[in-house]
Amino acid sequence: MKIDLIELFKRREICHPTQIRSLEFRNSCCSLYLSGFPWWLDTADLDDRAQIVFRFEGIEDANVSRGWFLPDPAHEDLEEFSVERMNEQIWNMGVSAQVFCSSPLPDKLAVTVALDEFLGSSGCPYGTHYFLNNSYGNSIRGFEEVTSSSNYQICSGPKAVCDEVTKELARQNVQYSVVEQQTEDDHRLFVKWHGGFMICQSAIAEYE
Repeated sequence: MKIDLIELFKRREICHPTQIRSLEFRNSCCSLYLSGFPWWLDTADLDDRAQIVFRFEGIEDANVSRGWFLPDPAHEDLEEFSVERMNEQIWNMGVSAQVFCSSPLPDKLAVTVALDEFLGSSGCPYGTHYFLNNSYGNSIRGFEEVTSSSNYQICSGPKAVCDEVTKELARQNVQYSVVEQQTEDDHRLFVKWHGGFMICQSAIAEYE
């Protein structure tokens, strides 16, 4: 049987013991082979043991955690595992946007701190460097150099991210403008697990 992984999680809650038998990456796909208590079935006894495969296809970005390859002594290998829709992530809300400034940024650290707090609280897997313009060296110093000029792009990304930056710009009385670009709804999936993540096009479960 094949079923969308998000739909499966809506119907069934992960139970333990669950163990990883193997983890396989091939091109832009990942297969996670599991065995243990068959929580995915309509009926199951505590003594039952079964197998299931999670397949993730069209992987566009990933940060593989060391914890993915370390078996849990308590056989709770799917602890902290989740699959969510990208268009439901707070940090990924809104159209694509770019913020341009026409005056120097007085307190550069304040922008970085404000954005870092937002990204952390909203569960974003990326750091501030992913959105802020640090093209003059890909570093904090690079960001400081960029924002010391009188005309520059300070950031780009989803509107939700750019809004956090413009809030701080307004507080510092920095002149800015926002250019928005309408984008298609983001149907990708956001997989989180043991401190790592994957962003992919689809996720399905296969079992008998």
